[in-house]
Amino acid sequence: MRTLVASATLVSCLVAAEAVAATLKVPSQFATIQAAVTAAVSGDTVLIAKGTYFENVTIATAGITLKGSGANTIIDARPDPNFGTGAAVRIVASDVTVTNLRVRHAAPNGFMVLGVEDGNIDIGTASNVTLSKLTSEHPLAYHVRTSNSDGLTLDRCTFKFGGRVSIEGDGVTVNKCAFRMLELALGIDGGSATITGNKFEHCPIAILSGGDDTSIKSNSITNATLFAIFHGGANGEISSNTIKNGTGIFIPGGSALLVSKNKLSTIGVSPNTTSLVSPGAGIFVDGVIGITIEKNSISDCSVPGMWLLDCTNAELTQNTVTRAGLRAASVVFGGGPTIPQARGAGIYLQNGTGHSIVSNKLSSCVHDGILVEANGVLIDGNQSSSHGEDGIEVIGDNGSISDNVMKSNLGEGLDLSGNGITVSGNTMTGNRVNWRNSGALGATSGNSPAAPDTTDVEIDYDALPS
Repeated sequence: MRTLVASATLVSCLVAAEAVAATLKVPSQFATIQAAVTAAVSGDTVLIAKGTYFENVTIATAGITLKGSGANTIIDARPDPNFGTGAAVRIVASDVTVTNLRVRHAAPNGFMVLGVEDGNIDIGTASNVTLSKLTSEHPLAYHVRTSNSDGLTLDRCTFKFGGRVSIEGDGVTVNKCAFRMLELALGIDGGSATITGNKFEHCPIAILSGGDDTSIKSNSITNATLFAIFHGGANGEISSNTIKNGTGIFIPGGSALLVSKNKLSTIGVSPNTTSLVSPGAGIFVDGVIGITIEKNSISDCSVPGMWLLDCTNAELTQNTVTRAGLRAASVVFGGGPTIPQARGAGIYLQNGTGHSIVSNKLSSCVHDGILVEANGVLIDGNQSSSHGEDGIEVIGDNGSISDNVMKSNLGEGLDLSGNGITVSGNTMTGNRVNWRNSGALGATSGNSPAAPDTTDVEIDYDALPS
């Protein structure tokens, strides 16, 4: 009997809880969005009919949903006299969802999500906010701006025509959004983020992030003239992105990073100009401790395919680089000032320790396929052919070079300037000079040719990549 009473009580409570949640309709029940939002309690949905609403809305109640009726539900935001916190939709409570509407002419911000504090003023406790299926156009400053707000989700939103998206917080998710013609499309500061399946077009800076445990995956980026991806942090992943026409991936520090299966093409020159742009490679890495760069495809770059500077324990494996350094060709061989040889390398590894370059394929680069200026590097199982200079060039001591194939290069197949390097199982054929050495070699075995030579042939400059 007690069990039946308890069950009946539970059912009654559940029914009562369901009855609490309500749908508040604008404008049929409430004349303004703000009036409905103010009346709503946790669990309620404010449903906005199609139409244009000239409002600035503040959501200060946790657990409510603000839902439009599609792109024809428009909040045309009035200028707010408080520039620092003005927004079309200002959220200062947690577990809020805003979905399925459009914001335009926000002054200054489209959507503002405020966490614990802004400066010295306690202004909200917003966390776990979801913005989905939204469109924001022509903001004065920001499409989305958050402050100290964790757990934000941007899902299938569209941001276009000026402004930026600036997020401060941990546990951020940005999924399948579109960014078009923004100054800084997506800037994330302060914590981990998952950035997946988004599309960036004509944004000078597409992705700028610095938090640990960040995943940047399966995004499409075109015509980013300053940085396509700028990321520094620990335990992160940059993978399966497609980047075209502009700049590439810039990693200015961090540790334990994976850069994998990205496809980069036409990198290094501003659209419709001849000027080189930053960063200086398809993938540029500076000062990272522990990075794996694997299975990436890089082609038609005006800069090196990859450039690693002052890193520790870098592993480069199974990458394909074709036609790197194209901008360098017309300068070096056209009578103008000489651009450093690294500018036209497929892989340029500069300084640092503990590196390996394994099973990569490089072809038709303006200068070297692989250029190493570091000690103790393992170079194994690479194919490097048809370059304007050397297949593999090493300036440094010790290390191991084994089982590589270097052929049809207009310089040396293998060019060594260092002491104590072990050379074994390499094949060098059809190069101007197959193998040149200017230091005291370590052990050698199984190479073809068996020893360094001095055979020289005339360089066919007409065969250089154009």
